[in-house]
Amino acid sequence: MPIIDRNRECPAWTLRRCGPFWEMRAGGTSKLMARRRILFPSPDEIRALADEAGRLSIRVTPNASVDAVQMPADQDNGVLQVRVTATPEDGKANAAVLRLLADALKQPVSSLELLRGGGARHKLVRIAGTSS
Repeated sequence: MPIIDRNRECPAWTLRRCGPFWEMRAGGTSKLMARRRILFPSPDEIRALADEAGRLSIRVTPNASVDAVQMPADQDNGVLQVRVTATPEDGKANAAVLRLLADALKQPVSSLELLRGGGARHKLVRIAGTSS
């Protein structure tokens, strides 16, 4: 990924080409905006939601405006909320969910396995190395 200079100026015509990370400034110039950082719950909090076999129940929202991993509002529920910007076609959203969970858990994607829910919002994922 290239290094981004946040103070770089560009002509106004580049606004269409540069996409949503540019904002218009007074005088017809644009300034590069920083991309939002994804905040995750701690890996220990996420692992605490998994059962003794290392299975984690998640609810996925595809086509979201931003990628996010959120702890359940109701602790009795125990279902992790995952929002991904990927579309739910050809397994793109499932791959994005596994990548996002791997980042949140600070583990490789290969340590996660989708057990159930390939075509549904509610999924069951096994986390390798957490079973007793």
